[in-house]
Amino acid sequence: MLDNRTKIAENRGEILEQYMAVKEHLVMEIQTLDDEQLRLVEEYVALLRFRSRRDIPVVFDRSQAAGLYGEFAIEDREMAEAGMSDYLEGLKREDKDWAKRA
Repeated sequence: MLDNRTKIAENRGEILEQYMAVKEHLVMEIQTLDDEQLRLVEEYVALLRFRSRRDIPVVFDRSQAAGLYGEFAIEDREMAEAGMSDYLEGLKREDKDWAKRA
């Protein structure tokens, strides 16, 4: 379970580095453009933002979902078992309260 989380964290780090490299490259390129070219870039960015609002593709990876399900099922079971003693104590208190009222 820990190995999967480590791999996910490493992948996120690599993606972030790639994102920052692309972003820095774009900033350098934009700084070299004249006013007309900047206006065109601004229009293109507006178009991209507009299209992204309505065209959100849904991608479902069954293998990833199965792995996550398995990982979180174990964690959920552990959390549920850990909370059972508190739950049982609460039920006992409720029973005592009802017995006092009766």
